[in-house]
Amino acid sequence: MEIADDFPRFQAPGYEQDMDLLRSLHWLHYGPAKPLATLWDEWLSGPTLWPALHTGDAMETIRKQWSDALSGRIIDAEGYVATHQHASIAHQLGWPFPSWNMGDGGCGWHFSFKDTAPPPWRGEELSTPTGWETDGVRDDGIGEDGWRLTIAAPRAARRARHARHAPRHIPGPFHTTALAGDRPGECAAVSGMGNAG
Repeated sequence: MEIADDFPRFQAPGYEQDMDLLRSLHWLHYGPAKPLATLWDEWLSGPTLWPALHTGDAMETIRKQWSDALSGRIIDAEGYVATHQHASIAHQLGWPFPSWNMGDGGCGWHFSFKDTAPPPWRGEELSTPTGWETDGVRDDGIGEDGWRLTIAAPRAARRARHARHAPRHIPGPFHTTALAGDRPGECAAVSGMGNAG
């Protein structure tokens, strides 16, 4: 592993080998570090910005990444900063915890595991549309992206199967839907449904 010459060095007389190891460790994690979900901003911004590395365009690149990430954070009128979570069991505005399938009697559906977290954050098996009601919608089956529905009439709708659950188990709905359009003949893929924190 070749460390850039202008990467910071740690100095402590009598601990040169330890300081070289510390520098190597920092270098190892410096390269892939970048802005991620909001949760990590406080911990990642310092270690990625303070080295001020001039090799290549590293300093300008990381400064731009942080500038874009921080200025693009969603902050609502009440001051809540969105999590900007990756595609998973969550969504940009919140990170549900515990996940719907971890609670005592929660409810949720996954029609696709594409771009989702592994168990235990979701169930082991895909859901089926059994028990769901649709109006003005053609069921095109479940594919890689989820449950494919084609809008066949105005005011098309789908309703989840009825279930009774305590409110603490379902604090709010969350679903992802990829729409190709909103007129008859256009389709949607419904990938999952559960709670939002």
